[in-house]
Amino acid sequence: MVKEKGWSTCQIIEALMTGFIVAHKGRPRDPVDQSLTIQVFPQRVVKRVRRKFIEYVPETNRYECPPGHWIYDPKVPKGETWVEQPPEWDGEAKGFRYDEWMKLWRRRR
Repeated sequence: MVKEKGWSTCQIIEALMTGFIVAHKGRPRDPVDQSLTIQVFPQRVVKRVRRKFIEYVPETNRYECPPGHWIYDPKVPKGETWVEQPPEWDGEAKGFRYDEWMKLWRRRR
């Protein structure tokens, strides 16, 4: 419900705390009367810009060994995944086929 309204949980908690402090001000501290009426009217105030832009990070499509991590390689055709492993690697069980010319395993998505 908070996301649907475009708020964050911090805004809700801050408004509730402010409402509690305002409602509790000037009231005598009588332990018998514990009920408080808190009226909260949250206002969204943007004090600073948190995200100036969203940077597009393409999905990884190539496994380099070594050093042993996934990277994005623009030379890999769209819809393919390349894995640099020796020919003895069991890539066929994972849906890859070995390309002798390129010396790596390739898979079409």
